[in-house]
Amino acid sequence: MGLVTDFLLLAASGAACFYCWVLAKRIKTLTNAEEGFGAGVVALTQSADEMKTAITETKTSAEQTAAQLEALVKDADERARVLKELLNQLTEMTEDVVSEAEQARQTYLDTLTPFITEANDAADRLFEAIENAPSSEAPETTEPVLLDDGDTEEDDDDDLVEIDAGAPVLKKAVGQ
Repeated sequence: MGLVTDFLLLAASGAACFYCWVLAKRIKTLTNAEEGFGAGVVALTQSADEMKTAITETKTSAEQTAAQLEALVKDADERARVLKELLNQLTEMTEDVVSEAEQARQTYLDTLTPFITEANDAADRLFEAIENAPSSEAPETTEPVLLDDGDTEEDDDDDLVEIDAGAPVLKKAVGQ
């Protein structure tokens, strides 16, 4: 029995030695800077440095972009304010123009209404005179009938123009 225990102790010690040798080999591989754990640590360190650089660059770029956007927003706000002012001025001007146009229209109507009424009355009298005139053939040459416009008789001829078979037409309005 002693021999069996000695043999088992020897086998256990051999297995422990083999296990230690495998662990030593693995630790050596892990500590190797080119292939093992050291290489992983070096790679992670380099990645961390690259990430810090990228974050710094991104932060700087974001700050510059934010500053540009802030300037653009301020400019847009200023332009919006100016546009609102211009729109208000345009609205006021439109109201003034409409008011002035209405006043001018009313003034022209007030001014022209008596002349239009007088012209309509004269046209009615003329049509009435034509209807009441004896029907006969018109002479080949007619003398123009002059209306009294306040001019002397010498100036009356310049108020008429003959067109279409001698029918007179006034060049300027009566009373001017």
